[in-house]
Amino acid sequence: YVILRFIEYMPTNGLEQNDWYFSNSRVKEIIERKWGRLESISFFAGSVARYYKIDDTKVVFGFISPISQPFCHQCNRLRLTAIGKLKPCLASNLEIDIRKPLREKAGDHEIEILFDLAMKEKLKGRPEPPYQRNKYMFQIGG
Repeated sequence: YVILRFIEYMPTNGLEQNDWYFSNSRVKEIIERKWGRLESISFFAGSVARYYKIDDTKVVFGFISPISQPFCHQCNRLRLTAIGKLKPCLASNLEIDIRKPLREKAGDHEIEILFDLAMKEKLKGRPEPPYQRNKYMFQIGG
């Protein structure tokens, strides 16, 4: 299979750039106009993307649509940044430092407590708008 995923622009730095936004439903319409109807398929269990394929091909399109089709209620991910911060939610500034405890040779129990804290924050759900994110996606690691 050839898999092509489209990710809607998701402002993560607190700067809303509406002129950059292009919904995945518009992308899907363009693909269908050019190559025909897309058939919905189950492709990756637990994925926030919605997958489609063109009949009788091995081309799969995935659409991650955080703005037009929010998936926060299904999101089961934590993010680990390149600098060792654990983020429960992309829409939040909360980061839990695990690099420092790891470098200080913290035990498994101490690290487990930090992951438990991140999961408890995750279960609280997405913060309410306006989001006060202070980082770009490339700084988060996505």
